[in-house]
Amino acid sequence: MRKTLGINISHNCSFAYFEDNILKQYYEEDRFNKIKHFEPPSPIKEEYEYKVLKKFKDVVFDKVVFVSFDRGNILIDKSYIDNILKQLRCKDFKFYNGQHHTCFMHYPVYILVNLKKPCV
Repeated sequence: MRKTLGINISHNCSFAYFEDNILKQYYEEDRFNKIKHFEPPSPIKEEYEYKVLKKFKDVVFDKVVFVSFDRGNILIDKSYIDNILKQLRCKDFKFYNGQHHTCFMHYPVYILVNLKKPCV
């Protein structure tokens, strides 16, 4: 069973969990931390513990796909990704920079798992 997690690491931070190309769970971090339109604080300043990731504490993902808007410095995005990777277990990950508004979660997962059409 292939397990994939798609993560939007910018504002309206969200997580989409797929098993064998089928969407099983979708969460937005602001539903857990009660901060509307939540954008994670910069991990360069502080590491944020994602409450949603507790739902996946026993899952080993085959692939984690990250998407973000272009912050203008890839090292900033890398710090967000590194922080999240410390909080979950995965075999591999991919990062799509600058595609935040065009795809949020469904597009990178669509590319990764070769669905016939994106999940909307």
